[in-house]
Amino acid sequence: MFKYNYVRDLIERLVEMNDLPLQVELHPGPCCGPFRCKYCYGKGQTLTDGLLSIDDYSQLLDDLIDKTAFIEISGIRSDPLSYPDFYLLLKLIKEKGFKFGIHTKGYFTNDELIKLLNTEPTKGNFITIGVDSASTDIYNEVHGLPPNNNVYDKIEKMIISLYNEKIKRQSKLRINVAYLLLKNNSSKGQIDKFIQTFRKYATVIRFSIPQVPNMAEPINFLNSEEIDETLELLKDYEDDDITVLKFKESNHNQNFKFCWAQRFNATIDKSGNVFPCPQVALKDYFHLRYGNIKESRFWDIWNSERRKKILYMSIKDMKCNVCDRKDEAINIELNKMLRIDRFIVSSSKTDK
Repeated sequence: MFKYNYVRDLIERLVEMNDLPLQVELHPGPCCGPFRCKYCYGKGQTLTDGLLSIDDYSQLLDDLIDKTAFIEISGIRSDPLSYPDFYLLLKLIKEKGFKFGIHTKGYFTNDELIKLLNTEPTKGNFITIGVDSASTDIYNEVHGLPPNNNVYDKIEKMIISLYNEKIKRQSKLRINVAYLLLKNNSSKGQIDKFIQTFRKYATVIRFSIPQVPNMAEPINFLNSEEIDETLELLKDYEDDDITVLKFKESNHNQNFKFCWAQRFNATIDKSGNVFPCPQVALKDYFHLRYGNIKESRFWDIWNSERRKKILYMSIKDMKCNVCDRKDEAINIELNKMLRIDRFIVSSSKTDK
């Protein structure tokens, strides 16, 4: 007996009608600087060759104006701020009217960039700085730095400067400070010290369990029992300024068949290759590349037959299944709800 599902019908129509990425993610950086983090999500994987110019980015952003409002700036196996012309790139993004979010370790931040981050417009913009410690020794252990290295002191001072500039300019920039919970940094004393150090300066302090690297063994990760104990400990800290992402597992969840999340975003690596998502913007997943913005304009790539073909592949055929938790959650729920046959039929009608 046929039963009409109002929610499924609405979601299917919204997904079917969506033909623009809600955000475009840029991975401009060629390296991570001195960091050799043992928890690295992209450990064992390889960046593509080459680097986009500022002119390449300017043309891309011109193509995106009035179609995609938000630019995510991040990296896998790289820090976006390592891009040699990052200041000019961010200046372009601001001048062309995009909102943005940056994910970084903060190592390459300087006074000039701190001022630009807090120059209007700032509403809706954020920078998330992964710190993961409140002491030099643990910071160096977690990030694969030599003993007695003073990078932690530099990062702490940078965050304070970023906050002071924000207050000076009455900026609305969100300063988020992130902390991945590992075996050697999850004691109550270390968590207390971190909160005491950064609470004044951070819009939000975020704690979370790292995900297992795609192609490497996890090192220094909490086991299931330790994750439960740590999340229980953090219950006493949560408030409007402290967020705990309550992931009880660090492994990937493979309980879905199709990737729906790719319909809502595109990721462009440092060489201009366009990929379905941030996790596959690497040489290892070149079979999922839609195209390259140095060879074709963005919308020609987005509307290409190659992209349409990848849209309807199963996860098995895509040969990835390395979603981050956000995309995993989207894919798990939409796979329960949506009917792939409807979209295949709709696509074939459109092609005619």
